[in-house]
Amino acid sequence: MIQAVLVVVVIIRFLVPLGTFRFPLPAILLSLVVDAADQTVLAAFDAEPGNYQQYDKALDIYYLSIAYMSTLRNWTVGPAFRVAQFLWYWRLIGVLIFEVTFARSVLLIFPNTFEFFFIFYEAIRLRYVPDRLPPRIVIAAAAGIWIFVKLPQEYWIHVAQLDFTEVVANDPILLLPLIALPMVPTVWFHKHMVELPKVDWNTSFAVDAHDTTVLTTPAAAPRGPHALINHPLFEKTVLVALVTGIFLQLVPTMSGSLIVVGVGVAIIIVSSSFIGHWLCRHGSTWTTTTTDIVATSLVNVAVLFGLSFLPLNGGPGLLFASFLLGLLTLIVTLYDRYRSFRLSSVAPMRKAAVA
Repeated sequence: MIQAVLVVVVIIRFLVPLGTFRFPLPAILLSLVVDAADQTVLAAFDAEPGNYQQYDKALDIYYLSIAYMSTLRNWTVGPAFRVAQFLWYWRLIGVLIFEVTFARSVLLIFPNTFEFFFIFYEAIRLRYVPDRLPPRIVIAAAAGIWIFVKLPQEYWIHVAQLDFTEVVANDPILLLPLIALPMVPTVWFHKHMVELPKVDWNTSFAVDAHDTTVLTTPAAAPRGPHALINHPLFEKTVLVALVTGIFLQLVPTMSGSLIVVGVGVAIIIVSSSFIGHWLCRHGSTWTTTTTDIVATSLVNVAVLFGLSFLPLNGGPGLLFASFLLGLLTLIVTLYDRYRSFRLSSVAPMRKAAVA
């Protein structure tokens, strides 16, 4: 029974974020709720394993990674995507530094602003075309969330390490500033929302209900001597290196140079990209997500195999290694798939904007 509860919790945390691609706002909010409640549920059934914190942190990175992948699929040209991209990688770098140094103040410098900015954008999309947001509103939204919401939250959780329930029970008056503080940016944005056009459509949680995504036909395989050395390859290498580095830091028995891990992952990713590029040029393409996952799984097995030759001490058990491999496989597969959609869609949008 205890093992069954644990398995159900992990499966729920794995499946819920996948809804972010089609129903971004409900899925990300539900992911937040599940993340906040899972440990309480496990404790109630006395089902929390000793190493659950490793799984919990890995699943946190996983559901935020899925949210970022959905921006590749759903967010079109505009400053919002670039701001979200910066916030996402800023947080990833901070988490990796924290996992290496265990300095909680690091998370105050690298707050998880991406998550709330994602919610802000998708909340706008419920009634409006989000691309009409002026750049100053986008930047102000990110700054407001960073300063008024995430900094107090990160300090409360990671620096002061206060338990919300206990503090409020001892001094209920503290609820007043805690409620008022997040309302500051909300009131400011409400004041400036008059600049937006009238409501564009009825409220809809389905992102595909309106023509506001980059979801089209995947781009054809690029050609030429420099076709492979491009921004997507660089970003993919950085993304996989950061996520792999974070996952490896979650293994208490493993130690080794992050530089070595980064170089090893980069070599494997570039090599696999060369193979994929060669196959595409010779008419072999992955036409479904299933074949994408199978192909990427083989590549990620090669990643783990390659890492076994690096000067690392210790390693994860088979179960946890398989768990991390599954998360990494899905992240890389979705990045490849939705980045290809973006490549084929964003260029025409930019040309139309210039024209």
